[in-house]
Amino acid sequence: MPSILDLAKPVGEFPDWIHLALFGPPGSGKTVFAGSGYTEGPVIHFDIDGTGAKSFKNHPEMVPHIHRVKIRRCEELLAAGNELRTSSHGYKVAICDTISQLQTLHLQRMMKELYAKNPDKRDRYKTWQDDFYEAGNRITEILEVFCDLDMHVIFIFHQRENKNEQTGVTYLSPQVMPSLGGTVATLVDITGYYTCNTKTTGEETRKLRVKPTNQIQTKTRNWFDSPILENPTFKDLLPHERTVHAS
Repeated sequence: MPSILDLAKPVGEFPDWIHLALFGPPGSGKTVFAGSGYTEGPVIHFDIDGTGAKSFKNHPEMVPHIHRVKIRRCEELLAAGNELRTSSHGYKVAICDTISQLQTLHLQRMMKELYAKNPDKRDRYKTWQDDFYEAGNRITEILEVFCDLDMHVIFIFHQRENKNEQTGVTYLSPQVMPSLGGTVATLVDITGYYTCNTKTTGEETRKLRVKPTNQIQTKTRNWFDSPILENPTFKDLLPHERTVHAS
């Protein structure tokens, strides 16, 4: 049996895969931003919300490079992740769109199935603490499998808004169960907040915040010379691109 130490390689030999958690308001262009990763190679889009294909069709330059799979169950996405890990598929970018919807669908299915098994003790539309625990473990397993892939991975989330009633301050973060917030931040390289501002002239400016504020839960392990990237594409997140621009 070979020594574990014999498997060690210089850090510089490891590929610069990006694992990104992306959240923001609806309609801001999160899916299209993720699709811009087609410049790195073929993209597999796991469409959980069911609207991603429509977004890409507005950008014909992306269409030939993106393949779509409709996903409605955690088991399906987990199986897809394991298949990507073990097969020769050729994809360079995976998009999971959205993890928030996958979580919701899983909880809804759990409530329905558990009520059918025990209608005398279960409420059809009420979740128990153990339900959230099980759902959280299932989503965590999916995130771990995808973050272990040799490819870029983009997890898209809906936006959660928590308003402090005493101060009136609204806090923004990815929409997941509270127990999963720390897990997401730990597993990914970047948590980005994506927005679109439209002027009265119709001109749009899209911004990706990669460094946190007191109200916006973002993070990055990578170096950026600005906390906000304006009108970015996925390529702007790659270390070699930042090195070229800096020089």
